[in-house]
Amino acid sequence: MDTLIQVALEKFINSKETDAVKQRNAFYTEFGRRVRLAREHVGLTQGALGMWVTLSRTSVTNIEKGRQKVLLHTLCSFAEALSVEPAALLPGNPMAFAGTTSQSIGSKGSPRPAATRPAATRAKRKQKRKGPLISKGKKG
Repeated sequence: MDTLIQVALEKFINSKETDAVKQRNAFYTEFGRRVRLAREHVGLTQGALGMWVTLSRTSVTNIEKGRQKVLLHTLCSFAEALSVEPAALLPGNPMAFAGTTSQSIGSKGSPRPAATRPAATRAKRKQKRKGPLISKGKKG
């Protein structure tokens, strides 16, 4: 009899844990869907958005699919790049960038394309992607 109770209790605990995991996964899936919709609305590619928020294109893909978790500062970077309030990307809030309404994306305007960013910022991001500039010639 104790074994049946143990089995039932373990099933109950596992089902509760499974529900929590499903809810967490649904949250990130919805967040990713909102990022994708906003990105498409402003006309950015995954690679361009990744450069803007200093993530790889693959990371942006994984975030949009709900497979990769997002840190709070990254949420703010996404919101800035997509010209929306951070809350608009979170599930449970209205999407200010829904394509069927006449609402604008946000009051911040559209994001600046890479070519209009300050040259120092472009150089810093380029160096970050390629690594430090080190001469590989012979020392003499």
